[in-house]
Amino acid sequence: MELRPKHADLPTDLPPEDAQPLAEVGLFLRDDVRSWEQHSSGAAVGNIVFHGWQVRPLPTPPDLPGRDVYLVKARYDVDFDPEVPGPQWAEAGFSFDAGDLIVNAALPTGVARPEPARTYVLTHDLEFALPDADGRGGTGGPGSGGGRVGSGDGDGGLARVPLSALTPDITVFGVGGRACRWRHRAVDGGEVRLGSHVGWFVLLVPAGCEEVHVTAKAGYRLTEEAAMGMQPHAGTDEFTVRLPMPEASDSSEASSPGAARTRGHGNDSPPKPTEMRMGFGVDVVGYSDRDALSRGTLQTRLDRLVRDVLGDIGFDLEDLEHQRSGDGMNVVLPLDTDITQALPGLVNAMRSRLRQDNERHDDRMRLRMACDAGTFKTGANGYEGEAVLSFCRLLDSSPLRDALQAQKSAELGLLISQFLYRQVVTPGYPGLSQEQFTRVTAVVKHYQAVAWLYTSPSAGSVE
Repeated sequence: MELRPKHADLPTDLPPEDAQPLAEVGLFLRDDVRSWEQHSSGAAVGNIVFHGWQVRPLPTPPDLPGRDVYLVKARYDVDFDPEVPGPQWAEAGFSFDAGDLIVNAALPTGVARPEPARTYVLTHDLEFALPDADGRGGTGGPGSGGGRVGSGDGDGGLARVPLSALTPDITVFGVGGRACRWRHRAVDGGEVRLGSHVGWFVLLVPAGCEEVHVTAKAGYRLTEEAAMGMQPHAGTDEFTVRLPMPEASDSSEASSPGAARTRGHGNDSPPKPTEMRMGFGVDVVGYSDRDALSRGTLQTRLDRLVRDVLGDIGFDLEDLEHQRSGDGMNVVLPLDTDITQALPGLVNAMRSRLRQDNERHDDRMRLRMACDAGTFKTGANGYEGEAVLSFCRLLDSSPLRDALQAQKSAELGLLISQFLYRQVVTPGYPGLSQEQFTRVTAVVKHYQAVAWLYTSPSAGSVE
């Protein structure tokens, strides 16, 4: 996605889709279409796999106060069993659980004949249009649905959106509401094209909305002969996408450097939490590959390491909320913690102490680590709230695992949330710099969030 120079402060690169899918919807044939089961089952004929979204915040038009605007690229794979004749049509899409979320525009909209690869312009009216000959926003093409152009579109629009060559027939449904789905129909005796497809849409959410809860849906139809008297059925799947924080105006920033900015979830907001905490999780890389004696030694080393790191930044482990898991530990810092000091101190102390520990042992310990801040409280059987849940998801995500797999010399791999990055790293508080981090999309089954990746330098190098 290309962004105009006037928005150069937004990253121009879109993170690649993660290898791990967000959701998967099974396609079945059933003898009886009526069922009270939440998840359909029967003779499996195929599935539709939904991959990680690529999400970018956009400037909010003046006529949409109280809204945040996002441009979303969604990729999905349509797959049928090779023994099953191709479907007459197949569709894939999403619905949102909050009524105040709106899909304002989508691509492709309607494809009735083969179309070459094109690049569309997202206009200031939040519609997709084909550019004029000079590259500015112009009239809509067949796949754009008309692309209404407002008076402010002469500067080339908000973004340029590439769309690969398309084959008919494709129709979009749900635009203007809280759902969006693309139906691919076979024409002239042909078949629905299987494999990867891409859809773009503009999502309007209430200002300050932190995440969206999504239901992935699918549908299809076979010929009567192929269906063998049975009825087509499709399941559903659900996932959550954490939205990148929009560019905030000066008046919307937190009033103090260490203050935590809370964000809502539309009309479905839970009761306001009593505490906002920062926390972190650590895991030993390759723990299960060791023998029993080595695993026991690693547990002792990890416990001492975490105690020393917390001591370096002024805390005692025994005074903090923490959970042990043998090869890892979750720790939540006190309510009054200044995150602008705690995060840099924690990262630098962990890197330094880990290197010192490895210098004393032949068995090199490598760690995954993740940090976030959010709601927290103790529950009947553990911790509740978003803080621990979020950093545990980051800790288990592919970008962190892949980074340490690719960089064997790195002893520490760290992911911090978008929230912490914006509050601590972006403003330039001492101890961490933007150059040390790489923006990634962390995808875990049913969850996606923007995060920032750091890996420690090789042993013996100077940072």
